[in-house]
Amino acid sequence: MNRKAGLDYFPFDVDFFQDEKIQFVSARFGLKGEIVSIRLLCKIYRQGYYTLWDEDAALLFAKGVGDNVQHSFVNDIVSELLKRGFFDRSIFERFSVLTSRGIQKRYFEAAARRKNVSYNPDFILINVSGLDNVVIENENVYILKDNADILTQSKEENIEDTNVSSRWRKNPPTKKTYSEDSTEMQLALLLSSEIKKNNPNWILRGGIQTWCDTFRLMIERDNREYSDITSMIKFCQWDEFWRTNILSPGSLRKQYDQLTLKREEARKKLERQKYSG
Repeated sequence: MNRKAGLDYFPFDVDFFQDEKIQFVSARFGLKGEIVSIRLLCKIYRQGYYTLWDEDAALLFAKGVGDNVQHSFVNDIVSELLKRGFFDRSIFERFSVLTSRGIQKRYFEAAARRKNVSYNPDFILINVSGLDNVVIENENVYILKDNADILTQSKEENIEDTNVSSRWRKNPPTKKTYSEDSTEMQLALLLSSEIKKNNPNWILRGGIQTWCDTFRLMIERDNREYSDITSMIKFCQWDEFWRTNILSPGSLRKQYDQLTLKREEARKKLERQKYSG
């Protein structure tokens, strides 16, 4: 039997088009803006309660919409939805993820009778601790593929109002704590410092320990060297384009391979300028 994390269908509010957030999108982008907004919801619920969003995702999404819709047009709509609070801006800026409290609430309500539903603590915006079938993910990955079959969406008791399950009380999830002199903390502090050089008003959100854990994954899972990560942090905050796009270890990790190529291009360009001058 095929198992998946997403939903086969989701509740659609009859007042969707009367929502002020969507009305702003409609005013700026017309009918195509409304269609893109609905298709974004379908994409998210098909995967679970969030979707990663970058240039590649926008390109593929625009191709799926068809009708000569360009990915830049789609990104403009996404920007408007973020501006209006349709999607959570803080989560997007930290992790390049599209989600919201409402999306998460409807998803976990729909999945309330599954045997096993996992969630990423970095992306979660609601309290899911009272749900017996919810388990925390060990790292920043998509929802587990072995979740139970999709069930019909029923009006279960509100997840946020339920009591903490006995399983969680006996075995609460634990996260590693990183000391000030740890390699991961040094990388987190370096990235934070470099970002603040470009934007003194920038505020770190999500917790420095969460940043450290992402750097741990980069070292242990991605086999990145400390010295290379340090170099990459300095490069991405030096580059005029990347300094506005890399504002967290999550976005750095996601774009690392592309950044490696851009860093090498920049190095070669500087060498040519040096010798031609």
